[in-house]
Amino acid sequence: MFNIDNFIMIHGRIVRDIQTETSASGTVFARFDVAVGRRGKTDSDKTDFFPCIAFGESAKTLERCFYKGKPIRIAGRMECDPYTTKDGTKRYPWTLKVEAWGFDMGEGGNGSKSQNNAVNNESGDVQTYDSWEQFEADLPFDV
Repeated sequence: MFNIDNFIMIHGRIVRDIQTETSASGTVFARFDVAVGRRGKTDSDKTDFFPCIAFGESAKTLERCFYKGKPIRIAGRMECDPYTTKDGTKRYPWTLKVEAWGFDMGEGGNGSKSQNNAVNNESGDVQTYDSWEQFEADLPFDV
């Protein structure tokens, strides 16, 4: 399921409401951003923003269950899709391709549109976890 060579896990908040779209080939997807606060004495007032993309049932479920400001945990891989602008400038945008996601269990439970603590992966399987530690224990490597 996870490629250990290119794996990232983030915990942050949804920047704006998630909306699904459908590609010309019929693939359902959702693009959204997650704000992640930095830790540490010098970085405590800084935030990083991760552009994310989810596909299929994950995209549909994320749209139903998450909204602006809602905490989320995401696991996936970073992908770069370079392109050249009309003026010849090379751009290297990075996107976190969502492979698994979960509700934040630490901030008053779920308190959202949904009342389950599920993680959905690309194969469409849904696994329920009672804690973040239980989710980490299920990963195929040490975190």
